[in-house]
Amino acid sequence: MGNTQSDRGRTVGRNNKIKMKLAKHLLVFLIVWETVSLAIGNADILPNTRLILGTFPTLLADKLFIDAVFDSVSFMFKSWFVILIVLAFITLFSILNKGFRYVFKSICVCFQPSPTFTWLPIFILIFGINETTMLITMVFGTIWLTGLNLVNAIEIAYDKWHKHCNNLNLNVFRSMYIVYFPSMKKMMLSMFKTSFNLSWRIMIAMEVIFGTIGKHFGVGTFMSDAKDLLDVNKMYAVFFTIIILGVIINWLIDIVAKEKARESITV
Repeated sequence: MGNTQSDRGRTVGRNNKIKMKLAKHLLVFLIVWETVSLAIGNADILPNTRLILGTFPTLLADKLFIDAVFDSVSFMFKSWFVILIVLAFITLFSILNKGFRYVFKSICVCFQPSPTFTWLPIFILIFGINETTMLITMVFGTIWLTGLNLVNAIEIAYDKWHKHCNNLNLNVFRSMYIVYFPSMKKMMLSMFKTSFNLSWRIMIAMEVIFGTIGKHFGVGTFMSDAKDLLDVNKMYAVFFTIIILGVIINWLIDIVAKEKARESITV
């Protein structure tokens, strides 16, 4: 009982430290923003934080804005789910077949340096401008970098643990669950964070560029519309919202990563 309470206390302490660190980063960001705004001295180009933050009450009362935020976040997690499924299959086939690992790694090496938006003309030609194009672009913009890192990690884990798995008569699924995933836990958590960051950037960029995409009206679209209406304060308030959402989700991923790292040390 005492150990459980002590563990909970340490977990709460670690989470509070992460919160404080995050708050400090946000405070420094606001100070730098205010300094640059004062140096420019033109609120039509870069308003100060008081003007931007003062827009939030009106913004949060706008149902269209709330719907846009929900649309972006839900679509983000949907794309992230698809990416994780693809990576799971890559993991499975990479463990099963050395040839697959080599072919996929070669493709990653070729495609990974290519800018994400070079895929857009191809996908628009095939699917049109819609949510399918968004989803596939986000997957293709993410999978080559994370997939390459994943395959490299699998090769290291495979060389180290393959004979042990055979000696224990573990099938491929038990090997993945018992041996390979735990040995790659830290790398996989880092990969999930990278996948989110890349996908989030790609999605917001596409919303800003294309506006409404099929039935998708995201927070980037809302920001672009505010710019078209020359509502500068609202545009920057939406920009702040995009930053805050990304920081919060990264913070949640960091909490999970630190907790899993602690569990590994304890075990």
